[in-house]
Amino acid sequence: MIENGIFKEGKYPWHLGRFPKRTEAAVIVHCFFTLLVMALTTAFRLWQAQQAHSPTRPTQTLPGLTSALLGGEGTARRRLRLKEENRDKVIVFFEDAYGIFLLAELAVLSGLRLRRLPAQLGSRQDILLRFGITPGPSS
Repeated sequence: MIENGIFKEGKYPWHLGRFPKRTEAAVIVHCFFTLLVMALTTAFRLWQAQQAHSPTRPTQTLPGLTSALLGGEGTARRRLRLKEENRDKVIVFFEDAYGIFLLAELAVLSGLRLRRLPAQLGSRQDILLRFGITPGPSS
């Protein structure tokens, strides 16, 4: 259980197998800090999952906090899922403002014509209207 639960999970995503220095003190400090951050991350994810399941519940009592809320998703799987969910997104900065767009949306807003748009985005006119841009006669 410990091999699969802590060390296997900690070796790859948390770099528990690679130490910055090879002295005894450095290895001990690295392991303790890595395990501490793993615990804090798991606690935060459990809290997030609990809030998503019952947002009206007061945060002072946490008897329902269990690892079942994560659905067996460890750190590596979560990172992979987040990467898949966000792979087609770009962040655009303009002065003090920023926006997160799907790549196809950004292409349409930039004036590029795409042969095929993802079905969930709708038509070119739908994208422009969603961002408050009135399509012109050449659109």
